[in-house]
Amino acid sequence: MNDKAFEYCLDLLKKRDRTSYELAVKLAGKGFGENDSVPVLKRLSELGLIDDNRVIKDILKDRLYRRPMGRDGLTAVLEKSGIPGPVAEQSAEMISDQRIVDAVLDYIDRNPRFLELKRLNSFLRSGGFEAEMVETILIRLGISLE
Repeated sequence: MNDKAFEYCLDLLKKRDRTSYELAVKLAGKGFGENDSVPVLKRLSELGLIDDNRVIKDILKDRLYRRPMGRDGLTAVLEKSGIPGPVAEQSAEMISDQRIVDAVLDYIDRNPRFLELKRLNSFLRSGGFEAEMVETILIRLGISLE
């Protein structure tokens, strides 16, 4: 195992959790080949220092808190973090409608400027929420659909 590659990954992981894909890309960017990166990533995984499932859960939890979005948006965020498309899509699909709606209502409660109809409309349109979720959100906010 390449000690320099291992130390480089440890330095990256001190800053924040990363997916194995992110680390592989960083290693390649530093000139480390597969012969160096594969054993390093395997060892980091064995030590519990990288765990893609944990990273996925953390990303989704953080995203739903900071700025909720629909499943397509959540999938895109995961893919940007290096989670393969099918895994990202499956992970986003596991989040219930209720969880997403509650996250939106909590977000609006913390950011009351979104109660202004123009902002709320823009937020809901840009968030990629499914029509049924938007209807549920509006009803729970006491906004008439008529």
